[in-house]
Amino acid sequence: MQDPRNFDLLESKRYKATLADGIVLMICFIISFTVWEEYRDTFVLRVHGSTCFGLFMLYEVILVASGGTLGHRLFGIKVRGHAHPEQKIPIHKAALRFLFKWCGPAFIHWKLLRDEEGTVLIHDRIAGSVILNK
Repeated sequence: MQDPRNFDLLESKRYKATLADGIVLMICFIISFTVWEEYRDTFVLRVHGSTCFGLFMLYEVILVASGGTLGHRLFGIKVRGHAHPEQKIPIHKAALRFLFKWCGPAFIHWKLLRDEEGTVLIHDRIAGSVILNK
């Protein structure tokens, strides 16, 4: 289990990692948009939106299941199983974590959705994962 005194530093790294991931994804979205730009009908715009969400989901789920996103790795944190911190989380738990992180209530504000100890965020609790310093 994490030392709650180190949680603020870890939380700062989480925010920075999310920002770095957002920059990576924005670059991917811009590239995707330029590819689809020559097609300007409504159907293609829907496909573009779906493509962007799909890229975002695949990026987050696959990389979290492999230990962490590029942002996590850049800032020295990793995603592991709560019960077994030495093990990476399986892909189905990474997908569950994604859904509750970005499509569920955890998107509202991370500070509001900590567990009772104040050290694990709700989307991590639901997926049985934890963020650790490397």
